[in-house]
Amino acid sequence: MNTFVWKRTRLVLFTALCVTSPWLMGCGHAKSGPTPTYVYVIDYSGSTAATRKQQLGLMFAELESAPEETNVVIYRMGSDTQEIFSGPLGDSGTDTLIGPLKRDVLTSDAVRGTNFAKMTTALVAFSKTFTGTSYKLRVLTDGGNDYLDAQSLKAYREGAITISRDKRMSSIIFYGVQPEFRQQIRTAFGSTGPKLQILSQDQIAGL
Repeated sequence: MNTFVWKRTRLVLFTALCVTSPWLMGCGHAKSGPTPTYVYVIDYSGSTAATRKQQLGLMFAELESAPEETNVVIYRMGSDTQEIFSGPLGDSGTDTLIGPLKRDVLTSDAVRGTNFAKMTTALVAFSKTFTGTSYKLRVLTDGGNDYLDAQSLKAYREGAITISRDKRMSSIIFYGVQPEFRQQIRTAFGSTGPKLQILSQDQIAGL
């Protein structure tokens, strides 16, 4: 076998092994990048009661294959926004989340109304103390904001801009938004750019 043919054969064999066994051949990275943190905001106002279980199903589906070291932060949103869970999935995986969800989310808020200003304020506070490299933000809501006074709207928009410009936030998805509220969210989070997705209830029904 001449030198050219041997070099070509060796290159083909090495390439094939890289495809089938990259870690064995040293042509891949043994470890992937840092696991992102998942941040969920769940609207537990009365208007979302009928679709909440379906939206929670999307959250569980997204986290089903996540490694046990994945950190998850969950907020419940209504007239106020409160953190109800923060920590790694651990050995139990998504089962770790069932207790907090049953206790705090599946029951609607006793105080009527949804305050988006409280949501963005909580998320800005989270971003200031977040020490990880990246996080994914998911908001499960119909999109209705009941606090439309000037002060609340100002806080909502300023908070949305701060979150949108956080380079560590790799994506934000709103699940279940009613058509009449899409533009309000898009305007508030407009500086997020292509990282922003707003999905209607019909769209998530097919997921």
